[in-house]
Amino acid sequence: MIDFGVNQKYILNLLIKQKLISASDAEKARQISTDKSIGVIDAAIIAKIIPEDQILRTLAHDLGLKFIQLSSMSIDIKAIETITHQQAKEYHIMPVIREMNTLIIATHKPLDLEYIDNLRMILNLQVDTVVATRMDIEQTIDKYYAKVINENEVGTKETSDSLNNTETEHALLQYMDDEDKHLDHDDAPVIRLVSSIITDAFNSRASDIHIEPLEKTLRIRFRIDGVLVEIKKHPKQLQAPVTSRVKLLAGMKIAEKRMPQDGKIKLKIRNNPIDIRVSALPSTYGESVVMRILDKSELNLGLPSLGFLSDTEKIWNQLINFSNGVILITGPTGSGKTTTLYSCLHALNTSKRKIITIEDPIEYQLNGINQVQVKEEVHLSFSSVLRACLRQAPNIIMVGEIRDNETAKIAMNAAFTGHLVFSTLHTNDAPGGITRLIDQKVEPFLVASAVRGILAQRLVRKICINCKISYVASDHEIGILNLRDQKKSQTLFKGQGCKLCSGTGYKGRTGIFELLMISPDIQDMIYNKNSSAEIRELAIRNGMRTLREDGILKVLNGTTTIEELLRVTKIGET
Repeated sequence: MIDFGVNQKYILNLLIKQKLISASDAEKARQISTDKSIGVIDAAIIAKIIPEDQILRTLAHDLGLKFIQLSSMSIDIKAIETITHQQAKEYHIMPVIREMNTLIIATHKPLDLEYIDNLRMILNLQVDTVVATRMDIEQTIDKYYAKVINENEVGTKETSDSLNNTETEHALLQYMDDEDKHLDHDDAPVIRLVSSIITDAFNSRASDIHIEPLEKTLRIRFRIDGVLVEIKKHPKQLQAPVTSRVKLLAGMKIAEKRMPQDGKIKLKIRNNPIDIRVSALPSTYGESVVMRILDKSELNLGLPSLGFLSDTEKIWNQLINFSNGVILITGPTGSGKTTTLYSCLHALNTSKRKIITIEDPIEYQLNGINQVQVKEEVHLSFSSVLRACLRQAPNIIMVGEIRDNETAKIAMNAAFTGHLVFSTLHTNDAPGGITRLIDQKVEPFLVASAVRGILAQRLVRKICINCKISYVASDHEIGILNLRDQKKSQTLFKGQGCKLCSGTGYKGRTGIFELLMISPDIQDMIYNKNSSAEIRELAIRNGMRTLREDGILKVLNGTTTIEELLRVTKIGET
């Protein structure tokens, strides 16, 4: 059966307008559509109200396209060699004619422009469409591609490999603005450049792309494993077209260069769905553009993958399984707080629990969890959504960030009424989370009674396992690791640098943690408004492992290096 996608209401109205379907037949199709949870046009075909070919003929005429019968045509072999068998099957298309830089394809989805834009990007050709039935397309694909494979197996393989390599090198943009169809030929290099920047960033595992205007050049930098790496400097004259191209894809106003703007791009790279959040900020030499890459395939939601040491993971598991209370995660921007929150929710997400999240923005969609986007412009703030959430009878609530006194107080009171609340704060260490709440005018007794535990965290780069080598620690390194009393030499590890890690010696990141449990004596200190330094001192005496200590253990077990430890933890921290 043909799948008419999301445009079925449009098609139904067209058929009614053309008097090909009566009002009663349309109502019958709608009822079948509701009963069977299928599209209304699909329902009309099942009920034999109207045949598929008549629908497609009418739609083609309305769009100004030709309707053809492939079975009665001779197909151009050059056209077949342009599209791989896999691509023809995936997109349900049949290449018909190849003339110079234009490829004509037959489709049964003439309203679906997404895959046509994808093909233009992959093939760097103008792609025009004609319309044919799905059965006609499938039979012709089987007939001609089987013939090509049998007669010219080697040649077809080479063509297929070439196209697959092109697909690897170019982002398959799901949304391409209609203005692309009117771009001058001179604009094509800019399209390819932006596409290659995005794809290179994806292949490099970058989390951000920074397009920065300097006085005489345009600098491209990627943030890889938390560290900015300069990729290339382009001529200044490319600044305006590259910036405009990115803004166009992100749905931003190209002419607006005086005010900051935010946008979003959805794309696919090698069938991986990618979201890119785009920020444009006016600066001295033009607009600075930052693209944050959210790769859903890279999201590894599991507590073991976070990097907890076994004893910390055991305590953390016990903590997040409390039925009520507030659990806070602290750290600077980019320290992995959101990933830790999502991993906790993933572990707790069962059919017996209702979980609601309040986020700004929603970074990843989690199955089975109700996620709410904060929208300050329509007065949908963290505090107002949190108050509304409590009327939804949730078991667990995740608040993306506690930013103000009202949100903090509602969160604390939610804990008293039987809810488990997760949230984040921007503080340097775990005890600092307590003083931050009190600074937000939350009563100390509320903090002491509601908060169950606070986790501070940082991300360190992991040594590349492909080029990992051992060496004997120097006296200076022994001092950093607090091992001066050790009599024997200490073996440490580092990466030499290889192709897999782009010569850095690091690949991937893991967390280092500081977990503060709110014990009765810690509660007393909160009641008495002791400083975070005093709370920290007592927590260490009670067995809390600091960020530096957790990092030292991961240096000693070969997970990371001393350089990474010093990069992300405070100097002189014990």
